[in-house]
Amino acid sequence: MSETMDKVKVELVASNFLTRYPCALGGCTEKDPILCEVTEGPYEGFRVSAEYLRDHTDVDTDLEEAAVAAEDRAAKTLTYAKALRDLKGRLVLPSYDEWREAMRKHEEEYIAERLASQRSWLAELQEMKAEGCDVDAKISTVEVDIAYLEGEPLTAMPAPAGWRPWHTEAA
Repeated sequence: MSETMDKVKVELVASNFLTRYPCALGGCTEKDPILCEVTEGPYEGFRVSAEYLRDHTDVDTDLEEAAVAAEDRAAKTLTYAKALRDLKGRLVLPSYDEWREAMRKHEEEYIAERLASQRSWLAELQEMKAEGCDVDAKISTVEVDIAYLEGEPLTAMPAPAGWRPWHTEAA
């Protein structure tokens, strides 16, 4: 490094927002109240994790590796941007109604499979109960699941006007 270049100071900064942030040299910070970051100038937001401070000593090598990785991501992003432009005028999408119909069919199949599974499990639990096992709570849970999947309200109270389970079409 040239002696004429200004140093860039990474400062210890208090934060009251405990979240993980990306570390500029790999990984991420932990949910610490003290962060290591550049607070102003062209490098503002450059952040280093406490784990990096603890585990690494060759900063310049790590900076070069991070720069190469950033250039690689940038190249991939530019390739993706080109691919998006290449799709202009050629992309054929399903309609929203086609998507809804596929969702309806998928949910119908899922519910049928889930009902079959839950009914089978209920039969096994009832056999276990007949053999003297204490499975009443499990039986109750499975019965509620079956009732829900069949479209019944889950409470003893009357269903609110317009109530329907998530997997049925609106009336």
